[in-house]
Amino acid sequence: MDIFTDGFSGFISIFLLIGTAYLFFIAGSTRQSSRIRDLFVVGLILWLTPTLLNYSDNNISSITIAGRLLCFYGWLLLCKEKFCEGYQQKK
Repeated sequence: MDIFTDGFSGFISIFLLIGTAYLFFIAGSTRQSSRIRDLFVVGLILWLTPTLLNYSDNNISSITIAGRLLCFYGWLLLCKEKFCEGYQQKK
């Protein structure tokens, strides 16, 4: 059985996507919005990685994939911060 074959799973998936977008929107209006977003993304990665690996035929552990995703997310945050820092200095 595929994850999105029945209508109920599709409805739940859309509902979760809307809820996630709403949480990101609400987190943006707080004082520590970047920390809340970071923790939310880390939580999503740790929560969804084992679920997604159940639908693949890989023999890679979910901890390995989650670690790689977290490392990549941290690298993207670093690149964004350095870009913004350089952009501010150029002005």
